[in-house]
Amino acid sequence: RFPSDPPGIRAQTNLLVQLIVMGDIVGAMRSMTLQRNADLRQFSRQIVDKLDAVRRARSTVIRNFARQKPPRAYAGSGPASAARAQDRAARYTQFVQMNTQLMGELQQSERELVDMLETMNRDLQSFWQAYASMSDSEFRTTERIMTTR
Repeated sequence: RFPSDPPGIRAQTNLLVQLIVMGDIVGAMRSMTLQRNADLRQFSRQIVDKLDAVRRARSTVIRNFARQKPPRAYAGSGPASAARAQDRAARYTQFVQMNTQLMGELQQSERELVDMLETMNRDLQSFWQAYASMSDSEFRTTERIMTTR
């Protein structure tokens, strides 16, 4: 037991311990699997919300980049206007580099979130498979004992 656990978690832990003590390992596994399924659904909703926020941010960056026109080429002879054109070109280059870095960071975040979601789903599937295997083994054992008696 952990003292900082809320009462609901303590009750669930006690229920699992009682099932195990009674010898109902499959029942305990089923309870754990159902609880884990509910927890992972809630967590996956949060990940999907964050994924949606990343995609909205990406679309905002792309939209802002599309609205910014590149500076025109300078074709004059004045030194002041040539310096201004050079400054504009340097600022635009900096703007492009910043947007490129930002898109890379957003794509990396999106990749990590998708990987996390896939890993979570894969773990849940393997947990359900373990429960099904355990349940099937218990059923076969119980069926044999009942038929031989």
